[in-house]
Amino acid sequence: LNDTGICAGLSSLATTGVTNNSAGNGLQYLWTIDNGGTIDDATAENPVFTFPDNQSGDTDTFTIGLTITSSDGCVDFTTQTVYVFTRPVADFVIDTGGCGPLTLRPSNQTLYSDSQVWFSDDVSVEFSDSNAFEPDIGFPENNTDTSIVYTITLVATNVEGCIDTTTRDVTIYPQPTIIVDSIPDTCAPFDTISIS
Repeated sequence: LNDTGICAGLSSLATTGVTNNSAGNGLQYLWTIDNGGTIDDATAENPVFTFPDNQSGDTDTFTIGLTITSSDGCVDFTTQTVYVFTRPVADFVIDTGGCGPLTLRPSNQTLYSDSQVWFSDDVSVEFSDSNAFEPDIGFPENNTDTSIVYTITLVATNVEGCIDTTTRDVTIYPQPTIIVDSIPDTCAPFDTISIS
């Protein structure tokens, strides 16, 4: 196997990382895999193996076996172990909205990670430290007539380099606008002036 230690995929992980160095006359192949792994063609010379997702916090172990039979009826068998590392579970909670300018601090509830990166789909959103566990996130004032939705993304990574990503939306509502009609010149004392 070209790689015996791999990160779990987002749903399942398929790999063609097999180099079959078997030698003999008229070989027939029979592959096996345990622990919930699958093979696209158990009799192919170089099949594709698929491993289930892993966010358990532990490494999953799979044993791949290969039996070869020559045209003379001679048989040989070998096994190889594959380790599928857990992905982190990226998760955070943040207030869903408010009036800007607004600073929010997310509650990072990520599991099995060793580092993280925060970013937004809009450059006007500012992070006190994009690599901090729980940074302060600053949202600008909304001077438009409609709400603005910002997407905050958290990418978590563990020591094996496996990643998980999650996003949350924060809505910044438009600021109300005060309009004051012109105030006519007058001498004191004066009556109440209407402001609309």
